[in-house]
Amino acid sequence: MNKQRRRPATLAVLALGLAALACQTALGSGPSAGRPTATPGVASPTSESAAPRLGLSRSRPFPAEAAAVLPDWTLEVLEVLRGEPAWQALAEANRFNEPAPEGQAYVLVRLRVTSRHTDQAARPIAGTDFRLTGQRGIAYFKAFAVTPEPYLEAELRAGESAEGWSVYLAAQDEADLLLMFDPINFNDEAPPYFLALTPGARFAIDPELAGRAPTRLGADPREPAALGQTLVTEDWELEALEVRRGAEAWDMLLAANAFNDPPPDGLEYLLVRVRVRALHADDEAVYLGGSAYFRARADDGRVFDPPAVVVPEPGLDARLFPGGSHTGWVALQGPVDTRLSLEFNPFYTLDETDRRFISLRGTSAP
Repeated sequence: MNKQRRRPATLAVLALGLAALACQTALGSGPSAGRPTATPGVASPTSESAAPRLGLSRSRPFPAEAAAVLPDWTLEVLEVLRGEPAWQALAEANRFNEPAPEGQAYVLVRLRVTSRHTDQAARPIAGTDFRLTGQRGIAYFKAFAVTPEPYLEAELRAGESAEGWSVYLAAQDEADLLLMFDPINFNDEAPPYFLALTPGARFAIDPELAGRAPTRLGADPREPAALGQTLVTEDWELEALEVRRGAEAWDMLLAANAFNDPPPDGLEYLLVRVRVRALHADDEAVYLGGSAYFRARADDGRVFDPPAVVVPEPGLDARLFPGGSHTGWVALQGPVDTRLSLEFNPFYTLDETDRRFISLRGTSAP
């Protein structure tokens, strides 16, 4: 069974209700709402009645130029700073803020939020309730940086408003930015909402993903795939690009974090740079758990859990929408001078649908 496609029954009922409501209302009949921007290689929808409700998907976000009126909140994007202007604002806000890592750039978003709740209870809202996404299909969480004042953090009663900044680190070439509102509230089953930060930004799921069939390459631990080969599972596409082992891996880990512990006696560290692409069908961000989704496996069948270390940037931790891809380092450990394979098993479930193996012989893909 496809693990990414399992959903609680209540969510299935909600989805059916939303689809029925979309067919009964006039949402999407306006000139801008009914004209999705084409994504390269992706067919644009042709039926108005099939369009999702405004704001409930990346294919039909709230437009950049208008306030987003949600059942419980009104959200307004007041200002967006990116790249060098964003970094200058952060540097002035706090001298301990660090520049963006190579290949990444800061995005600062200033918002006005207004509570539309029907009772008078104070509701929290903060920058951590928002994610950033774009054409790469990655959901970026709030970055660890001190924003200019005012910060976006408040408790609001019905009718009250607050303004503030939130900050994100995104790929430098990320385009067509969207803001996703998904409050961190375990009692709230409301779907996420999407607001365009770039005029016209919207994304449809690539129909090619639905026809991508799993292959058996790397499915048998006795016949692991090689570095540079692309493996396709039910929900993921992955490729191991390069390997660093022993002293070289330990030097890289020390450079990443001076408090990383050395490997246990008889074991050595391995660092593997891996590219992973999400192939699931539902338009939501799924979690890619970095080193936690990988283990080292010896030829005799012994497996070794990943070490608790800070990996070099970029790590492989990411939240990916369908078609989203991310490349980063994972850390492993295994016996010294032993032939090892990389085991990919993202959820460690009994059916092991996505389990694959890649030989770690060599240092880089051919």
